[in-house]
Amino acid sequence: MTTITRSSKIGEIAEKLVDGILTPYCKVRKENPDIHIDFIAEIEQHGEPTGKRVGIQVKGTENPKIKDGVIKFTFETKSLRYYAENMYPIFLIVVDVKNREGYWLFTQKMLNENPILQNKENQKTITLNISLQNKITETLAFIEIADAAQKYMRELWPSSLHAAACAEKKKLQDLDNRFDVNVKYDNGAETIQCVARDRVDFSLHLKSENRDILKEKLINLFDRGQRVEFPPQELQIKGSPLFEEFSKHNFLKITLEASCRKPAELHLTVVDHQDQPISKAYRIDGEFIFGRKLVRFESKKNNLPLNLTLNIPLPETCPNSNEEYSKHDSALHFDDTAWEGKAFHNLPYFDAVSSFFYSLKAGCRICLSFEHEGNLIFKGYVPNPFKESFVNNMSGFCMLVEKIRFIAKYLGINFTYPVQHSYPKEEVKNIHMIYALLKDGKFQIDGAGQKLKAVLQPNECFFSTDKDKIKGGAVAVEAREKVFNLFGEVINLGPLRYTITDSRLLTKIDFEAIRLLPLPERKIFLEWEGKEGAQFIITRI
Repeated sequence: MTTITRSSKIGEIAEKLVDGILTPYCKVRKENPDIHIDFIAEIEQHGEPTGKRVGIQVKGTENPKIKDGVIKFTFETKSLRYYAENMYPIFLIVVDVKNREGYWLFTQKMLNENPILQNKENQKTITLNISLQNKITETLAFIEIADAAQKYMRELWPSSLHAAACAEKKKLQDLDNRFDVNVKYDNGAETIQCVARDRVDFSLHLKSENRDILKEKLINLFDRGQRVEFPPQELQIKGSPLFEEFSKHNFLKITLEASCRKPAELHLTVVDHQDQPISKAYRIDGEFIFGRKLVRFESKKNNLPLNLTLNIPLPETCPNSNEEYSKHDSALHFDDTAWEGKAFHNLPYFDAVSSFFYSLKAGCRICLSFEHEGNLIFKGYVPNPFKESFVNNMSGFCMLVEKIRFIAKYLGINFTYPVQHSYPKEEVKNIHMIYALLKDGKFQIDGAGQKLKAVLQPNECFFSTDKDKIKGGAVAVEAREKVFNLFGEVINLGPLRYTITDSRLLTKIDFEAIRLLPLPERKIFLEWEGKEGAQFIITRI
């Protein structure tokens, strides 16, 4: 007959509480046997596991000892020594089962900040202080702490990560030397890559409740040569001790790729309807990825802001030079991260990119020629893969960058490409205005609805003049100077004249009342608005 003690019952309640709190944000797995650690919690993002795992040790109590804002909890020193030797974060969570609240302690950080605690080998237990502010029910805050703990442990064990990766690689390599094994740790997650050196026979055992999804995965894997991810419960691989080792860990995600990869380069040119080149050809390095029925070209990351993925069905013979890939799946992406922090006047490939999008806007198409080891594999044409709105936006963007480059050169300012990848509306307006004022001496836009303000301090002569002159029509106001702020740089263009060619006065003025005021207090605040068809002009004086 099994006897359930009060302490074990409290422990079960505490574990269920922690499991229920963390499950919406983590994949929580119970350790069996649960020596020193009760759970492994893997942080999820948008419902997907991230590979960032933390250990959880749960302790329950009905009567927590609270003093000076902390829970004083007696804990075994052998568990702390075990935590100190681990390279992934481990949290102790003490649960007040009566109030259904838990309080966490990041054990390795606590030990690192209090090294004397690691030398209590002659003591079986030690009293830990856990802040009452560290509530597990404030789950989002705890998840952020757990995420930051990954970085903390990487910095705590920098050389050990490399040593651990080498040891893991040797262990797996020894299981089956038909594979090249690579192990790396990235952002708290371990990735193991196995590449067959030669032909390897193996069998796949697949199990899924949705046969259509499984069928699509197999088509992607073999026919299209794509990398396909399988959850551990869906796939079992037989034919190598390596696969048997992986099958022991049900938390692993397995990604398979059954393809042949070859380095390649693509030469991209925009051509007119007579196939004459318009934009400068430039080279995109990448590789061919061959499936059974499809070959895919993927570009490599470099200073070029255009990245291409092109899927082409494998023909019995190579396509001829007039092949039109209109039905084929291609994706051309603009990625300006390579330009971040670089001077606007020195953006790699900018002239080619701007010519590329200007040509596409004019209705041209793209010519692609592929080479491998200097040999032309095939050449073909692709219609504009972008939406018209995107091409128009990119053409406008290139024009804006050209204006920034002109301003920088004219004023001798070294503007750098921003990281935020966007420009506030007011800043865009200033770029257009500064460019026009520097290049042409004036900036002109539609004046309908534009407003102009001025302050007059009239003398006696003013009241005897024709006041209709200020009530509308063409009106001009001069400003002593105008200062702009562009990318953190102050630009002073000196005095400017603001003109509305046809306006109406919005301000109601009591001239007689103003005339009765002493001269220093006489001020007339004027505001005009441009009529339909008017022009708003700013001119450098």
